[in-house]
Amino acid sequence: MKNEEYRIRLEKLEEELAELEANRPTHSPKPSLEMRIDELRDEIAILKKKLEGK
Repeated sequence: MKNEEYRIRLEKLEEELAELEANRPTHSPKPSLEMRIDELRDEIAILKKKLEGK
């Protein structure tokens, strides 16, 4: 992947993460939702490292 592709992917992931976090219930959040949020955070961190490394 090229840097521009990484940036576009990163932007989309950050938008999805922000939307999920804004809409998640404060009481009894769904485990699947929490897992998706964790996955997004992990993928965002990986992409940021790849962009910093180039």
